[in-house]
Amino acid sequence: MNKGSQCLKVYFEDPFWVGVIERQADHKLEACKITFGSEPKETELLALLPRLRELPFSPAVSIKVKERSKNYKRRLKESRRELQNASHSTKAQQALKLRQQELLNARKAERKEQKQAKQKGRK
Repeated sequence: MNKGSQCLKVYFEDPFWVGVIERQADHKLEACKITFGSEPKETELLALLPRLRELPFSPAVSIKVKERSKNYKRRLKESRRELQNASHSTKAQQALKLRQQELLNARKAERKEQKQAKQKGRK
């Protein structure tokens, strides 16, 4: 049984605060980007928890999972390093890009159908 994990990273992307939720399970990564107006409070972030299943996550991207060190001091150093590098991962960026491309293709197809329906209505 593979364990899954979720991670929320909040950062400032001029002019808005942005949150990226990364969900990992079975060597797959999914991501969801949430844009906040002003700096989000803890209560706003905690309010996201019940709605996690409803959020539009990107398609899954395969990832390599590193084995965790058994040495607790090394794990502590790794966790400190991760906290210093607060930006979202490149795999999460790829997943978000896939989601953006899917939405773009869906809008193109919808516009094409509307255009064809409009042309049939004229004839």
